[in-house]
Amino acid sequence: MLALCTTLSSCKEVVLWRYGLHQPRKESTRSIRKFLARQKFPNKNIFVFRDSSAYLHYLREPIHRHHLFGTTLYSSAGLLDGFKDTTHTFSCLMASLRPLDKETVIDTSAADTYAVVTWAAFLGQCNKRLFSIRQTIIEQQEVKVVRVFLNIDMLEEWNLNKDQGLVFRDD
Repeated sequence: MLALCTTLSSCKEVVLWRYGLHQPRKESTRSIRKFLARQKFPNKNIFVFRDSSAYLHYLREPIHRHHLFGTTLYSSAGLLDGFKDTTHTFSCLMASLRPLDKETVIDTSAADTYAVVTWAAFLGQCNKRLFSIRQTIIEQQEVKVVRVFLNIDMLEEWNLNKDQGLVFRDD
């Protein structure tokens, strides 16, 4: 429904306003923390990319673009989403990330599955759907799932120009 409304030019502005969507802009770790607090989203297990090269590499990978603004499930052997790919592992991804807060530590002992949820401040209220997976995972009793919330906003500290990040297209 949201995708359909945003393609219709007459209601596009209303939908963008209603859901708090805006063109991606550079964010700071402080602005990300403020966004989480304002939206009352959990601030545990929040990660960002270690540097600009990790960010750009992630955006260029077709496998990651497929899962943008959703959840990617990993097992210890690699992706679980029907892709026969053992090169994209959870440990490889985590090597390219850093926690938003230095005291965050991910306990991977005895985990069966790793859920990586990508989100961004420019998605506004649409992030509620992404963060709602938290409760679903908590309710899972049979499987131990480690969840990571990966922010994919471009950080100011990387000094990239806006052409190198994500944008909403007008077509």
